[in-house]
Amino acid sequence: MSIGRFGMDGGGRGWGSASSPDDVGFSWGDAIKLGGIGFAIVLAAQARRSGRADSSIAPVQQGLPWASYLMGGAAAAPLAWKAGESALHYLDNLPPPETPTLSTPVVPQGLQPPRVSPWIFTPPAPVTEPDSPTPTLPAESDPPVRLFPVEREEWLRAVPHPSVAAIVGGRGSGKTAAGYWILEVARDHAAPYVVGLPEAARKFLPDSIGAVDRLEDVPTNAVALIDEAYLAFNARNAMTRDGRDIGSMINLSRQKAQSLFFVVQEARQLDVNIVAQLDALVIKESTEISRQFERPELHVFTDRARAAFATVQGDRHQWSWVHSERSGFAGLLRNPLPSFWRPALSRAFGRASSSTVGTEPGPPRKGHRTPPEELARKAREMRRAGFSYGQISESLGISKSTAWKFVNDDGPSDPQQL
Repeated sequence: MSIGRFGMDGGGRGWGSASSPDDVGFSWGDAIKLGGIGFAIVLAAQARRSGRADSSIAPVQQGLPWASYLMGGAAAAPLAWKAGESALHYLDNLPPPETPTLSTPVVPQGLQPPRVSPWIFTPPAPVTEPDSPTPTLPAESDPPVRLFPVEREEWLRAVPHPSVAAIVGGRGSGKTAAGYWILEVARDHAAPYVVGLPEAARKFLPDSIGAVDRLEDVPTNAVALIDEAYLAFNARNAMTRDGRDIGSMINLSRQKAQSLFFVVQEARQLDVNIVAQLDALVIKESTEISRQFERPELHVFTDRARAAFATVQGDRHQWSWVHSERSGFAGLLRNPLPSFWRPALSRAFGRASSSTVGTEPGPPRKGHRTPPEELARKAREMRRAGFSYGQISESLGISKSTAWKFVNDDGPSDPQQL
């Protein structure tokens, strides 16, 4: 079938009479655009050679006059048609396709996959990998370091260092254990201390946790736990000189980068100067009677905590409801027992006289923040696990530059830069 018999100019001018753009009075840019029509004719020719009916070329034939009109009149059509006719002449002279043999399976026409235009991007289908444990990259020179439990990260974000917080709850609800858990998880950020702990109970603490008798002895950049805080900071002392002193220490704690955690059964037992400066409130499970004797301004928090505890199934001792003004967090957090926990720590004040706790001097013991070498090992382990330098910095309480140095330069040469 010859393409020349489909003449459509209607003006008596032959399709092949135009040999260049100048002959028909339009620019080379128009010729390039009209070349697209010739490409459409080539596609139609390919369809004809693949066995389709000649009617597959009809849309191209019908669209040609309209394209010519839009490009500047019917006079522009001959050059485009001539380009298409040349393409068809080339295709007609190609060797016939290979005849299928017995070794080449013949796929029925109806089962062949649909033809996809090369101009339409088809994204690849996602590859579903079988469930398998994520491989851990072996450490090159470091001993294996366990990545932190999720509870640690939640506590550090909910109660950021430095903060002033009170841990309240009924007797035997796990207040002291929660306080020591906080000391353990915050050790990467600051040196941990206990205040006023009887000397006989200090043997149960790891060497990294320091001990002092007075709050004013806590150094800068430290996190301190004051268990049974009502013994030294009773609400009745609020208007005394000691009460005014504790108010000053609380006000300066942020400038000294100190986190202070006061453990009492009820916040009403604490000096009002402490309660007024709280950044966070940690509530353990309590009873309805305890609620009735709590400070009225804290009822909204204790009620929300009781409602949250009602949803906890099983043992509630390792759960705390936390409200933090600094982070904006309010909800339940799990606090496992610290690694060094002994029940004797919760009864440490049982053998001590309340008149001597916090006043009788004892040998101080220095607390130790996580050493730089251990922080460097943790930083490299976190980096291998895919954590960013910002996440490493936040988790370990170091700057981003120090995190980068830990990962790439085997840690700082000067520990003071921490």
